[in-house]
Amino acid sequence: MADFAREWKRVTGVKGHLVRLPLPGAMGRYLGEGLNLVPDARHGNVTFRGWLENSADSL
Repeated sequence: MADFAREWKRVTGVKGHLVRLPLPGAMGRYLGEGLNLVPDARHGNVTFRGWLENSADSL
């Protein structure tokens, strides 16, 4: 998530600081273990960076 936030800041020009906060409980474990990712089932070819750059005027 930190990488996504840094990329969003870069594209939008926002100057705020990133603050790390733990996400406790089952959801924190789920995301921390990467269970929300499906690297073997990729669809499309648009990266987050590409999407941000193409959407910068509406962010």
